[in-house]
Amino acid sequence: MTGIRLLAVVCGVLGSGLFAFAEKRPYSRYAPIVERQPFGTIPDGFDPSVNPSTVSVRETREEKQLTVEQEQLKRSVKFSVINVDPEGIVRVGFSDLSSGKQPRHFYLAVGESRDGWTVAAADAAARTAQLSKDGVELDLSLGGESTEAQKAMTGSPAYLAGARTPDGASSARSASGGGLMGAKARSRQRRLLQAEERAQIEAEQKKRAEEEKVREEERKIELENMRADLADLRKQMRQDKAAKDGGRQATGADAADETVSADEREDGARGE
Repeated sequence: MTGIRLLAVVCGVLGSGLFAFAEKRPYSRYAPIVERQPFGTIPDGFDPSVNPSTVSVRETREEKQLTVEQEQLKRSVKFSVINVDPEGIVRVGFSDLSSGKQPRHFYLAVGESRDGWTVAAADAAARTAQLSKDGVELDLSLGGESTEAQKAMTGSPAYLAGARTPDGASSARSASGGGLMGAKARSRQRRLLQAEERAQIEAEQKKRAEEEKVREEERKIELENMRADLADLRKQMRQDKAAKDGGRQATGADAADETVSADEREDGARGE
């Protein structure tokens, strides 16, 4: 038993010595191997002096912190509307409820920024948008806001002021999921669509008027050509008639001359 204990102590001492020796080895001894990159390209931010487990723990902690920040930020955002302008620009309407008092409303195109908020991307067909603030990105879908955001929105002074209207229009807007910002955006969208329809109708009317003008010019040219052809035909007919009349007159004169000559010959024969 004593021998076994002694062996364990020796192994422990040797093991601790080896670990200490390995820790004291400088990184410069392995630098040539790392520079040859036998295991692939060195990742960005690689620090050989930092324990990989420490890096992994730090990254995990940062990811968790980012997730918490995303959730906190997402609870304070109300995604209300997404529209496409006649120019094809996608615009996103949302509200920032983080102040706890009066919500701040935004209506930004993709790529625009205001008060720290940026619309990074948006898909009108999928009804999704990607917002970012202070390096935190949010992926939102229309109608997919959290309960906290909906409660904060319905408790806002602007929402309550609209809910007290006699006609109950604000209640209808809330039921449809639009809210105050959505109602304004939908009204603006209707105006834009109506303006676009009017512009299309005017463009079609203008196009038809231009086509009718071209057809009228073509009809005028065709009529003038027909008149010119008719005038040429009449002229040719007059010339043909004159030629025929001249031929008849010449034939009649020759016949008269022959008759006179015959009479003269007959008179001469009688005199003889």
